[in-house]
Amino acid sequence: MVCSMTGFGSGECSFDCGKITVEIKGVNHRFLEITSHMPRVLQSLEEPLKSMLREKIKRGKIDVFITFAEKCAGNPIIKVDKDLGLSYYNSLVALAEVCGLTPPEDIQQVASFPGVICEEKSQWDFDVLWQAGLLPALTDAVSAMMQMRSAEGAHLAADIRQKLVEISNAVERIEAEAPGVVSDYQARLKERITTMLEQAGAGLVGLDDARLAAEVAIFADKCAIDEELTRLHSHIKQFDQTLAAGKNGEAIGRKLDFILQEMNRETNTIGSKTNSLVISELVIEIKSELEKVREQIQNIE
Repeated sequence: MVCSMTGFGSGECSFDCGKITVEIKGVNHRFLEITSHMPRVLQSLEEPLKSMLREKIKRGKIDVFITFAEKCAGNPIIKVDKDLGLSYYNSLVALAEVCGLTPPEDIQQVASFPGVICEEKSQWDFDVLWQAGLLPALTDAVSAMMQMRSAEGAHLAADIRQKLVEISNAVERIEAEAPGVVSDYQARLKERITTMLEQAGAGLVGLDDARLAAEVAIFADKCAIDEELTRLHSHIKQFDQTLAAGKNGEAIGRKLDFILQEMNRETNTIGSKTNSLVISELVIEIKSELEKVREQIQNIE
């Protein structure tokens, strides 16, 4: 399947520790870039998350948004460090005596010092968080996104194939026009020479057919586009084969981009060699279709 790089998916999983929700979205990018946004308690699972995504996705900018509704979040465990609190209090009493002030009587003042009262962190089994919570939710989200990417990719592939047909048809029309370029040049060259001789009052002097043939041969060599047309046909076939390889899940975007550059190169060479108005118009038509294809493959994985 040809995959677009644009897609969105979501998934959620409820388990003993709570509920994990995952949303994932992908957009165009030259390489694979994964950014995760998750609660601190799950950050140790970032690497297995990215490793799983790398197995499924080859290109694109991927953003993953994760929320974790903990079941125990409403019952925090409060820990009091009595020794630390007493040490703070004794220090305040000693300082009050030195300054001639009344020792503190408000316990809140002592409790406000760092470390005296704190919320004890929950001890999580990260294997459980991954296997029972995050992985199932992530799997569902990735599956939904891949379905969207595949559907979009199928539309892109169909549109690109239609443009390839139009490009191939234009190339065939250029092939049909190419032989007439030389014969047309020969007729126009002979006509110009005849006119020049007549204007010079030398109409009785015959044309040197051998010299004329040599000039035509030189022109034919310079304007020959057979090799460019052959390579262009080959590139079109290779492009179509690469597009078909996407059905096997291969990442084909960068290869398609390279082949397209070669197709553009051959088309430009044909345009620079010809002085035929018909062929020049066909070259413009091909370049226009190639640009449309280039825009499309920017979104193919």
